[in-house]
Amino acid sequence: MDVYEGAVDGCCRMPYGMASTSSRREDTVTVLAITIAIALVLYSIILHEISHGFIAERLGDPTARNAGRLTLNPLKHLDPIGSVILPLVTFFAFGFIIGWALPVPVDPRRFAPRWQRFGFALVGLAGPAINMVIAVLCGTAFRFLGDQHGALGTLLIVIVYLNVLLAIFNLMPLPPFDGSRILAPFMPRAIGRRMDEAGMGTALISLAVVLLLLLPILRHVTMFVASFIVGTDVAAILGR
Repeated sequence: MDVYEGAVDGCCRMPYGMASTSSRREDTVTVLAITIAIALVLYSIILHEISHGFIAERLGDPTARNAGRLTLNPLKHLDPIGSVILPLVTFFAFGFIIGWALPVPVDPRRFAPRWQRFGFALVGLAGPAINMVIAVLCGTAFRFLGDQHGALGTLLIVIVYLNVLLAIFNLMPLPPFDGSRILAPFMPRAIGRRMDEAGMGTALISLAVVLLLLLPILRHVTMFVASFIVGTDVAAILGR
């Protein structure tokens, strides 16, 4: 399972500077911004999930492809609670999105023999890695365009922020986040196996720990990394 927290509140502030004084125009632009933000969160997490399955296939496990999960079709990746209900509730209640997508099925027993020990760690690393690649590409585009105050520039910054957040959030060394998969091969075998087999109960506990204790630190680190990538103060632009 890959959990994400999205900066929809920052994106929704994006168009106000460009909108006319008309209340109807502002409402229309706000709805459009929310729609774009949700789509950005959705496809960032989908690419995150696809990368897990793609690397698993490269290591010898075709389970994700056989299950039809190596696709950009969002319907193949959505979880009714984690991808629809919880994001809507947290957005309207708190102003940001929390949720998860269906985990891509991976069977490490089908990895090639040389990847039996570290294959699952590589699969876990693939998700955060693709998010950072997306962030760097969009950050480079932002620097090249130099559009720091227009809609396109702000949209690029939102994409950078969301993907850095996804990467850092999922690198938390708590099961079942990707960080625990990366650490598992280096832990005692019994502990590593338990980390790999963590279920929904463990996921909810880990999520509670992050939200209650680590969320402020997570946001500060995300802002720092995103600002470094785009070369400007992301917090000032997103109004956070």
